Amino acid sequence: MSSRNAYLDADERRAASVLSRSLQEAARAITDGERASDAVHRLIAGLVATEPKVQLEYAEVVDAAALEPLTEMDGDVLVAVAAQVGRARLIDNMSVSIGSSGVDVDLGVVAQESEA
Repeated sequence: MSSRNAYLDADERRAASVLSRSLQEAARAITDGERASDAVHRLIAGLVATEPKVQLEYAEVVDAAALEPLTEMDGDVLVAVAAQVGRARLIDNMSVSIGSSGVDVDLGVVAQESEA
């Protein structure tokens, strides 16, 4: 969780989770064979629009190295989102590698509290 989450109240924090959920759904679509970047963009924008407390600034699908927009996804891809939630501007992203051997998605590090 980002330090920016400290600016969010409980309702905003719940609403903000739509950003990671939208990336997870995009990852599922890409893994299932979606290669059109505009379809991934529409999927993310549509999911984020279901949360009135979240105002999407952008959802971009770009070449991971050149950061240039893509029409069709292949190779190393970055999917990035930014949104305003209350006083906080939140960003999230995932990297995707699409190749002949399949799709590898990296949604970032998932941390779990230790049970001390």
